[in-house]
Amino acid sequence: MLDMDRADLARLSARIAHSDRVTPELIRHVMARIGFRGPWFDASNTPIERLVGAGAWTEVALALVIELPDWTLSRLDNEDGEWCCTLVTGWQLPRWMADSVDGRHAILPLAILSAIVAALEQPGRKPLQARVTPLLIQGNSTPVNCENYA
Repeated sequence: MLDMDRADLARLSARIAHSDRVTPELIRHVMARIGFRGPWFDASNTPIERLVGAGAWTEVALALVIELPDWTLSRLDNEDGEWCCTLVTGWQLPRWMADSVDGRHAILPLAILSAIVAALEQPGRKPLQARVTPLLIQGNSTPVNCENYA
């Protein structure tokens, strides 16, 4: 990871830590850092934009977690008025063996965003790619299921 990227992630992490509310600009900054350019983020009338417009910050943050390759939400709880979000890699492994990152904040969506940024800061992170390939049907083609369950 470039030093500039690391510095930008550190600034974003500090911005989240010192925020007292979620804003569309903050969400879009995290989305830009994820680098995901899938169908959820292409147009202004996509599901993610409708969630942002409605102020459904927790749902937006959880949708962003889904788009992180190799990371899974492991824990989301409230401890003494502070939300803790834990993301892990290697979910098949026992929790103490898996790589994990934590995000903490008094506001739930900010705790999730904090964990996302912590995951992005991990060394050796692969470039992010869309998990779902959109189906493109060209011309006169007909999709056929070729599974053989016999």
